[in-house]
Amino acid sequence: MQMTRVVRWLSLPYGASALSLCLGLTVLVGWHTHNLALFRVHPSFVAMSYITALGFFLCGATLFFVLRGLSRPALVGGACVLAIGSLTLCEYLFGRDLGIDELFMKAYVRAGIVHSDRADQRVRRVSAVREGLPA
Repeated sequence: MQMTRVVRWLSLPYGASALSLCLGLTVLVGWHTHNLALFRVHPSFVAMSYITALGFFLCGATLFFVLRGLSRPALVGGACVLAIGSLTLCEYLFGRDLGIDELFMKAYVRAGIVHSDRADQRVRRVSAVREGLPA
């Protein structure tokens, strides 16, 4: 009976690792296949950014490596997660865009709305004209 409880508790971190890996991988596949349904966890939620999905994937993989006793891959994964988190925190603290959100893939979705360069340019032109007109 006691051993069953121990086994149950030991499976919890493996489940968390698998959940994080699957969520991150699903969103990454969604970004690469341009499938909006894959990188929005729920239809009412904002689309998950690529770097966030990469962070979920790396956290899941790192936890798995730690659980399996693979110290070198765990150290590399942890360092990557630390770098992503630190740079994101610096962006918020200093109010500067360091460009890590688009380091691996150019964002074509913001807040769940698909954007293209052409549509962005059209919106910028309309905004510039509207702001230039007297009220």
